[in-house]
Amino acid sequence: MRKRIIIMMALAAVLAAGCKTKTKAPTREQIMADSLKAVKAKLDSSIKAQNAAMLKASAEGDDDALLAAMNQLFALHDIESENEKSLELIEAKLAAQEKDTEKAIAKDVKEEANKKVEEKAPVVEKMGVEKDAQGNEIIPFAKVSEKPTFKDKDANSFSKWVSRNIEYPKEAVDQKLEGTSVIKFLVNKDGSVSNVQVLKSAGELLDKEAVRVISKSPKWSAGLQNGEAVPVSYTFPVVFKLAQ
Repeated sequence: MRKRIIIMMALAAVLAAGCKTKTKAPTREQIMADSLKAVKAKLDSSIKAQNAAMLKASAEGDDDALLAAMNQLFALHDIESENEKSLELIEAKLAAQEKDTEKAIAKDVKEEANKKVEEKAPVVEKMGVEKDAQGNEIIPFAKVSEKPTFKDKDANSFSKWVSRNIEYPKEAVDQKLEGTSVIKFLVNKDGSVSNVQVLKSAGELLDKEAVRVISKSPKWSAGLQNGEAVPVSYTFPVVFKLAQ
């Protein structure tokens, strides 16, 4: 009964102290551990007091007082032994919980890292491999094994066709605008031209005319990779220069 009263008093003291703080609420096991530590401190104090009482009774020759002090001391040592066992069990449980928490945190960190890698993966793939509207990989002109060709397969035939079809914008002539529009476009698997876009601008008026002409290009002979037709990206400079 005495042991229970001491432990309950210590537990009440710990709970009361916890209510006054704004820190994170301790776990049930942590409260029990703190209570048992508080009990241990009180037991140490009581044991010292009983040892002093025994010494005093022995010096005074008071056998009754000596016997009473010894009985109290034995009882306190029994309580101390049980308290220490309980404290060891609780601390072992707390250590196991802490280890489990560390494992859970490590798992969460790993999963979060993997998630970020997965989220970035499509971006890396998109940056490294360009695809057309049908999902076919687009091969750069410089890397395709058999390059797409225009009409009579002369290397300059497309340049000649563009030159014949370019109409120098009147407004650009009036403003004496000159420059080179670098145009990128796609020669599809069927030889048609699409995805015409400006890589380097010579000005809005000149760029617009360059895009207009190339968009009207007749079909090419498709490029081949491993014997199969593939979409090929092509970069072409359109030079605008006024006659002197």
